[in-house]
Amino acid sequence: MRIVQVLNTLEIGGAERMALNLAVALLDAGHEPSFYCISGEGELASEARQSGIAVKNFAKAPGLSFATVVAMARSLMRDRPDVVLSHNPGAHYYAVVAAFLARVPVVVNTRHSPISPRGSEYREEYFKWLLPITDQVVFVSEQARKVIEGSWRNTRSRRKVRVIPNGIPLSKFRSHPAHPGSQYPTITFGAVGRMATVKGYDILLQAFRSVAGKIPDAQLRIVGDGPQRESLQRQCLELALSEKVSIEPATTDVASVLSELDVFVVSSLSEGLPLVVLEAMAAGLPIVSTRVGGIPEAVPEKQVGWFCAPGDVDALADLLVKAYQSPDLETRGREAARIASEHYDSSKMAARYLELFVSLQGEKRPQSSNHGM
Repeated sequence: MRIVQVLNTLEIGGAERMALNLAVALLDAGHEPSFYCISGEGELASEARQSGIAVKNFAKAPGLSFATVVAMARSLMRDRPDVVLSHNPGAHYYAVVAAFLARVPVVVNTRHSPISPRGSEYREEYFKWLLPITDQVVFVSEQARKVIEGSWRNTRSRRKVRVIPNGIPLSKFRSHPAHPGSQYPTITFGAVGRMATVKGYDILLQAFRSVAGKIPDAQLRIVGDGPQRESLQRQCLELALSEKVSIEPATTDVASVLSELDVFVVSSLSEGLPLVVLEAMAAGLPIVSTRVGGIPEAVPEKQVGWFCAPGDVDALADLLVKAYQSPDLETRGREAARIASEHYDSSKMAARYLELFVSLQGEKRPQSSNHGM
């Protein structure tokens, strides 16, 4: 089966990494995945090519571009995919119209979060207009489905939606396991992700200031790039945390970073189902998190994680101290690794998507010829 995934770019990010995980799993299962990048390639494009996955860049300039839709449609006519799978609304606007013009049999969109990477809400009224020519919308968590589908008033959307959780390649995290609590009384908290307002890293730093006063041997690492990087560095100076907090650039070797932590922290104001949480679990880390998105669905509170409301500095600080005082960090980490192994392997995610694609093809076969199997 030929599957073209469409994204704005393949820069390092959660949706982009999930798409690459899916493509590699599809390739391993004997299918033909490829990528269309609307605006540019990004660091993950070279990783895709190294895995044997084709990447096409349409280099769209900022702003609307009907010429890009036409170029994509022509490319789809040449590539003749069985399925076009777009990620989030921005890419879907171009993908679904191009696929319609190229008469691609099946068009699916994956929604990762109600919030864009820039931290703004998506314009759901635009997305609703395209539902009639979209065969299915996949949500990465039940919470994301409830929030987003609930905003689609006056649409017959229920038959067009389903939930498929994200998946990760487990082996790289199993081969770099964490050892939570092994360096007690020193404890290293860590967060990995794009440095944007929605991630709440400014809130995390405020919370950690309180923690540092109570736990002299506590350390915090924040790994990632983004528009808030410089302001977070200034905040560290203002809070006198420079000796206890390390703000580090993004890396493709997340497994090595996770292996050096004791507790993984999510301070986000909004999320879908972050891959890095699944990766942290696979590495054997307990989780401290705000109660957002699909994280509570993946992380059992009593067995693996601790949760608080988003934006609550004091509650987040209390959880960090509670995690430090916990006598069972290692036990929680083992349970996290077990859950990741049983439920969030990328091969299982790929199998669920393939089942969906085949089902949709079966529904449309009387009106569309199957040309890529």
